[in-house]
Amino acid sequence: MGVSKFFHELKTNASPKRMFKAMITDNHDVLPKVSPSIKSIETIEGGGGVGSVKQTNFSDGSHFKNMKNRLDFLDTENYVSKFTLVEGDALGDQLEKICYEIKFEDSKDGGCVIKITSEYHAKGNVVLKEDDVEAGMGLVMGLYKSCADYLIANPHFPTRETSTCCGELGSEEELEGELSVTLDSDYDYDAARNTSAEEAIGKEAVKGETSNYSDFLFPKSKSKLASQTPTLLSISPADSGVFTGL
Repeated sequence: MGVSKFFHELKTNASPKRMFKAMITDNHDVLPKVSPSIKSIETIEGGGGVGSVKQTNFSDGSHFKNMKNRLDFLDTENYVSKFTLVEGDALGDQLEKICYEIKFEDSKDGGCVIKITSEYHAKGNVVLKEDDVEAGMGLVMGLYKSCADYLIANPHFPTRETSTCCGELGSEEELEGELSVTLDSDYDYDAARNTSAEEAIGKEAVKGETSNYSDFLFPKSKSKLASQTPTLLSISPADSGVFTGL
């Protein structure tokens, strides 16, 4: 079984605390609002802590039915999470599992730098195509960017009532700091509430034909909103040698 390792970074204007809640601890409440392809997210094993398994159910018309992620590590003070995609038709017949480490770090300007390390564990002698992996991660980055846009448009969400982890949302000053970074007279923040990750990533994010795995979040990506395309700080293999001897 070969392992391919990649590293990606993304800059957003929402704070690390709110992005961590929205994408990790409270994703069941946030992501179905952000992406129309995600019908629901539910905990099917455990109580939500390390070792728990969450199942993401995709909407009718998506390429895939569901996928299951196991939480392997959670640091609610430093906003770090590790989880493994252990089951689901998104893995196809080429992948055994995918392991992720995600860090949400302060960008010093009121925003957040998201650092994602992913390890793709292929079955047997399967050799993964780097372009397919990068295309899939580009779409996932679009989901993160759309989530940040949603949080900016809804500065008090997740609320203290819906939040399940990490204490309170933050001070009014923190929330105002996020807004001061992004409020623009030319940007329609009311529309952003209903902007999907499918719209945010844009068609140009995928070069050529994508694999089934890269399509699983956004099966019908046709929109182009350049102003919401994520700013990718870097997309590069973490170890150039992983593509040999898989």
